Amino acid sequence: MPTYKLYYFNAKGNAEITRLVFAAAGVEYEDIRFKDRDDWLNNYKHLSPTGQCPFLEVEGKKIGQSLAIARLVAREHGLYGESNMDGAMIDQVLYTLDDLTKPLIDWHFEKDEAKKAEKEKKLAEETLPESMQRLDKLLKGNGGKGYFAGNKLSIADLAVFNQCSGLVVKFPKCMDKCKELPAFIDRIKALPKIADWLAKRPQTDF
Repeated sequence: MPTYKLYYFNAKGNAEITRLVFAAAGVEYEDIRFKDRDDWLNNYKHLSPTGQCPFLEVEGKKIGQSLAIARLVAREHGLYGESNMDGAMIDQVLYTLDDLTKPLIDWHFEKDEAKKAEKEKKLAEETLPESMQRLDKLLKGNGGKGYFAGNKLSIADLAVFNQCSGLVVKFPKCMDKCKELPAFIDRIKALPKIADWLAKRPQTDF
């Protein structure tokens, strides 16, 4: 079994999908969390292959970019489907989530309060409900199997859970028109290995 070290801030952020993949696979790793921005800049940034975080170290080899990291771990531990078609369906979900991330980041970092309120309103009333319904359709489109690809848990399921379980706290009505997604989120949350990780992970706002 390879030795893994995951480097990121003490936050869920872009590292949490990889942590969820590790949890679902039952794989041990070193969860290295920077104390603060200064700790990152002074002690870890120079170690990153891209100068960004998160980054993963596997047997001395360092890999950057959050999705590349998560995909690697998922492929190594049976969470990327069982065929090329499964892999394509998984990628379809991951890219759909990536499309959703962009307006969320734009809203989160908006400094003008009036513009931020306007962007939040659009997210709540248009962008998020439409995105959730799109995911709901993809879930249903897998033949009612309860997963986004194939017949078993994959990184796609974990990524949707990670994104949606956080969004519904801030935007509680975003899944109101979804038929499959709310129960799916609850089911993934209740999986023993996922529930164990959620119970023991550090409690952070972001």
